Amino acid sequence: MNRQHHQVAVIGAGPAGLGATMCLSRAGLDVVVLDENAHLGGQRYRAGDPPGLKEVRSSGAQVLSGVTVLELKGNGDIWIEEPDGTQRFLHAERVGLALGVRERFLPFPGWTLPGVLGFGALQVLTKSSGRTMGRVLFAGSGPLLLAASSGYAAHGGEVAGVADRNTFARMLSTLQPWSMPVKKSVEGGLHLSRLALRGRPPMFAWGVMQALGTDRVREVVLARVGEDGRFVPGTARHIAVDGLAIGHGFVPNTELARTAGCEMLFDVELGGFVVSVDKEMRTSRETIFAAGEITGVAGADNAWAEGELAGLAIAREFGWGDLLGGKVRRKLLEHRRRRWSDFGRRLARWTAGIEKGYADIPDETVICRCEDVTMGDIRRMLDMGLDSAGLLKRATRTGMGRCQGRTCGPLLNDILSGLGHAQEQTPVRAPVK
Repeated sequence: MNRQHHQVAVIGAGPAGLGATMCLSRAGLDVVVLDENAHLGGQRYRAGDPPGLKEVRSSGAQVLSGVTVLELKGNGDIWIEEPDGTQRFLHAERVGLALGVRERFLPFPGWTLPGVLGFGALQVLTKSSGRTMGRVLFAGSGPLLLAASSGYAAHGGEVAGVADRNTFARMLSTLQPWSMPVKKSVEGGLHLSRLALRGRPPMFAWGVMQALGTDRVREVVLARVGEDGRFVPGTARHIAVDGLAIGHGFVPNTELARTAGCEMLFDVELGGFVVSVDKEMRTSRETIFAAGEITGVAGADNAWAEGELAGLAIAREFGWGDLLGGKVRRKLLEHRRRRWSDFGRRLARWTAGIEKGYADIPDETVICRCEDVTMGDIRRMLDMGLDSAGLLKRATRTGMGRCQGRTCGPLLNDILSGLGHAQEQTPVRAPVK
């Protein structure tokens, strides 16, 4: 089968992908950029042009937007589907993976109702269309809780409340705001000030017990969360809403790296299962590099630095490394990566510990939407000794539906961890979407 050939393919055009592409384009290499979104820059720059975008567009790099990558093989073969449904294959001598993340959830009864959505989905709605959903409650944990609720208010939306499962003391002890990068401290302060001015300061140690409604979510039941991570009896309160935005940090999108046979590692403070890389961002596959959130969740600044590091390493393999700054630039980028990676680990500690909440999920709660698998189904399988993600997938069909386990796969791992079992990734096969 004929395959279009390129020197380098960059999969993903968020901060990491653009950072890599900018370096590679300066070297004059034949680069193709593949991204499933119409707008380059990822979620971070959805509302505006990211730095370096004009340079990338004028560099001669071939940018394919709206393209879904269905499979990556370890030899550099890439199976893609274009917006019109046409499928074809590409081949690249070197591949840069910048696949980003998706949101992490803690299920509860009613979380599948229309009007319940992730923080990121709500940000996409408000940033891309300028529209709001009316009165929205924000609940979860982690930095995006503050950013999303503050951003929604800035777009004219009504914030019904902001509920963080963690205590204020835990947030302070894990984030250590006095030692955070100044840029992030200022951002956090602005978010808190905006919410406070609207009379909606965060409620700490509160979580969602249930979402109520028939055609869509109409009411949310909140309850206090105790030190053991479980709901405190007798503390439930009802809040009328038009929408509910939820989230508990992020899960790296590692599926393509796994189809290529890249080595993975598990680190809670990096976001769970991530792609293992060396200091040049090279994976266990000699010709495949990875950068950004799939090597450890640490934000856009870290992702851009890692993308540049990967771009420099790839360019050097084609004989252009010294032209792009050589050792001096690499040292600066490595320093930035260490600094932002440390910040990312602190952010991960903010959301760590929600696994304790999985013991409170009622049996009737749907875990796998595609196959209609409930928490009760999973508990029954665990009682029978099927205590791994792979066994649960085969026994209950969790993760075998249209989404290929992109939502329920990470949930299975969190459930296993929360109930005292070992974590493992569910098997992945093409097409990954």
